[in-house]
Formats: sequence, C-alpha cells, structure tokens
Amino acid sequence: MKVVYLLLGFFFVFLGILGAILPVMPSTVFFIIASYFFARSSKRFHSLLLSIPYVGKQIEFWEKHKAVPRRIKNLAVISSAAGILISSAISAIFGKFLASFMILLVGVPMFLAVLKLRVHGD
Repeated sequence: MKVVYLLLGFFFVFLGILGAILPVMPSTVFFIIASYFFARSSKRFHSLLLSIPYVGKQIEFWEKHKAVPRRIKNLAVISSAAGILISSAISAIFGKFLASFMILLVGVPMFLAVLKLRVHGD
C-alpha cells in the first residue's frame, strides 16, 4: 500500500505544480492532499514537502487545524471560479467544445471541494 500512497503523493504534487501555473486549479489543496499520502508512505518526501517555503506553512496549518485560513479559501474560491469560467468560455468561443466540457467536468467538482474547505481564524 505504501507504493500506491507514494505514487498518489507524486500525482498530487504534479497537480499542485500545475495549479501554481494554471489559474483553474488551486495548488495548495493538491499539496495538502499530497502531504496526506506522503505522511503515510515516505517521511522523507513529507518532510521535503513541508520544507517548501509557502506550501510547507499551509500544510502545517492544515495538519494542525484541519482547516485553511479564510484569506486562502477566499483566494482559492475566486481564482478557481474565474479560471474555470474564463478557460471554459475561451474554449467555447474558439469552437473547442470538448475542451470546454472537460474543463467544466474537472473544474466544477474541484470548485465544490474548495467551497467545502473548513476555515480557521480571521
């Protein structure tokens, strides 16, 4: 099972990196998920993830409170919604309806997951 968790950890790190580049996906959420899998498969990779300056602080906050700061959630909600809507609209304008559908298919559940994040503090 450790190998599966390790592979899932790397997969979510990859999604986190994509999220840092693309406005459609909030990267912090994916790094938090990756830390869950690394904590159960590789202490070395979990520590490495925690050592990343901004990301590590957010993961430690999540591990301590099982919530995200309100500012982070608001930023994730706004950037996710904007990224999904803009990307989907641009794809549709250029006649790429399958791409637009795929963006919505992946983006809407991700957006709903971000909406469900618990908030800690103000």
